[in-house]
Amino acid sequence: MYCEPHLEVRTGLLGIRGGEQIPLPANQLPAGLQRDLAVFNMNRKALGDLRQPDALAHGFLAANPEYEGLTIVVQQDFFDTDTAIIRQREVRWSYP
Repeated sequence: MYCEPHLEVRTGLLGIRGGEQIPLPANQLPAGLQRDLAVFNMNRKALGDLRQPDALAHGFLAANPEYEGLTIVVQQDFFDTDTAIIRQREVRWSYP
């Protein structure tokens, strides 16, 4: 009778090398980091803002010293109860 929308969490990584941001497609990341990213997305979906990407960022930077920093972009769908429309919000974290 009632339905619940399937709300997505999408996480993008931008590596910083030579002062420039380089998109890092998830399917081109090492298998371990792909798994960590999938777990982060599941936890973020369940816990919302309580789940921060600090461990993900530090793990990436430790495994990839050629990058000077990392920007993590999380896009999360939410249901706007005022308009009954699914909307999206974006949050960014930068790690030097």
